[in-house]
Amino acid sequence: MKYILGMLKQLELTSSTNSKKEMIKNMLRDSTFERVVKMALDCGVSYGFTDIEEAYIGRNPKPAEVLLDTLQRFQEKRGVTYYEISLFSKMIPDQETAEVVRRIIRRDLRCGAGAALFGDTVKQVPYQRYKPFKYLKDIDFNDHIVAQIKMDGMFAYLDTRDWNFTSRNGSMFNLGKLFNGRLSQSWITKLGDVILMGELLVLENDGKYLSRKSSNGVINSFISGNGDPAQIDNIRYVTWGFVTVEEFNRGWSDTTYETVLGIMGSYASPGGPVIMSDTSRVMSLDEAARFYKSCRRRKEEGAIIKNASQLRWKDEQSGSKYGVKLKAFAEAEFRIVDAYYGHEGKKNEFILGGLVVESEDGKIRTKVGMGFEEHERELGVDWWKERIGSIITVQFCGVTKDKTDRATFCLEHSSFIETRFNEKSVADTYEKIMEELDNA
Repeated sequence: MKYILGMLKQLELTSSTNSKKEMIKNMLRDSTFERVVKMALDCGVSYGFTDIEEAYIGRNPKPAEVLLDTLQRFQEKRGVTYYEISLFSKMIPDQETAEVVRRIIRRDLRCGAGAALFGDTVKQVPYQRYKPFKYLKDIDFNDHIVAQIKMDGMFAYLDTRDWNFTSRNGSMFNLGKLFNGRLSQSWITKLGDVILMGELLVLENDGKYLSRKSSNGVINSFISGNGDPAQIDNIRYVTWGFVTVEEFNRGWSDTTYETVLGIMGSYASPGGPVIMSDTSRVMSLDEAARFYKSCRRRKEEGAIIKNASQLRWKDEQSGSKYGVKLKAFAEAEFRIVDAYYGHEGKKNEFILGGLVVESEDGKIRTKVGMGFEEHERELGVDWWKERIGSIITVQFCGVTKDKTDRATFCLEHSSFIETRFNEKSVADTYEKIMEELDNA
């Protein structure tokens, strides 16, 4: 598998996402490369070990197919013995192949491309979504309705089989042996082999959580192996639910959230690295609204209202009708700086896909692709480009650092509201936009 390592390194050295996509399309024609990708990035996969025995490499070399078949068997069984790891290590012919194996068992190809870039080749990470605020009126408060804080940390699944976390985009990571040891002593071990869903956050000395940006910085330092051991006791995993490994792999569960809450509540204990999310019973629309307002007063991101009697975990793009997310949305004025077509092969391929807009001071630059009526898209990209410099109103729920440009910010969940061509000639500044968000 030496050449597989070369392909992965080639991808890693390619900075352009579009170039990576084209390279991946060609590389996936190689059946061994395709198999390596699936074994490393398919969601729900665990091999039960994360390293090989260096001293044994090359003693009984086998071809790539045999190595991958053996890993497949490890994945299908529960637990791998030291003896099995030693025998397997002997089958690895050289250091280059050993490196590919490590990337598979650690579920990180280290090629600068997550599961999403490999498209349908990789089984994507399932994720339960909820309906937006306007669907709150459809919640039946005669059922068992609960409210929870919408946490503002780093979302991650936690696999209790190996203490590895998985992000929504399929990246797998852990926070080191010290934190894994703390997890193995926590109450979640009583749940058995399950996949928990929750958010990683970091506590300050006053008992409050750090901002998402600061919290993620601390957590990322542990992911990279450079974390300050003094901070390990401040990391918390706040969980609100779990599914079995089988349920996670198939993308749905028959168990009601009411049952899940009952099981977790019977085992959860205060203190330690894992906390069960605070859950309050709400009996009416007014109580749900008051809960949300109390979250906002405490500067929380928002709230989630769930019908525990009816809600079952399921991966569905449209969102479950038995859960509603309440987030603060603000509106502000932005200047059009560009327009673009929709994605190739998609519904809006030949009409407007969205606009690129900026704040007046240029500190925020973002794409807005949602909220347009069909007739507004059919005006075409050229029509909108003729309006470059004009003002529009955009709705959004957050402002975050642009990952592709450290000098600017972008909007979270942005949506087009209306044009302000005749009423406005000046966009809002970054400071004004942040003020609008704080007051939302």
